[in-house]
Amino acid sequence: MMLYQKDQPRGTLKRLYLDRIVAPDSMVKLQFRALRSLPLLQCEKCKHINGVPYIYPKERRKAYLLEIGSMKKKLSHGTY
Repeated sequence: MMLYQKDQPRGTLKRLYLDRIVAPDSMVKLQFRALRSLPLLQCEKCKHINGVPYIYPKERRKAYLLEIGSMKKKLSHGTY
């Protein structure tokens, strides 16, 4: 779905900050859109909704609030 730079190597993904998405370009460009115009984060195959756009209150950053367990992470060395 995307290449994401996670802060900590351990732990579950609770939210995806838009400014930490690295690839593909279509996902990278989302950080420049208004919150209201952001699409739901959903699986391209089954259309299951994995996350909703919101502002993380502590840092006032745009992110996707994830459904816990809906995303699997895989260690990557920068290849998408």
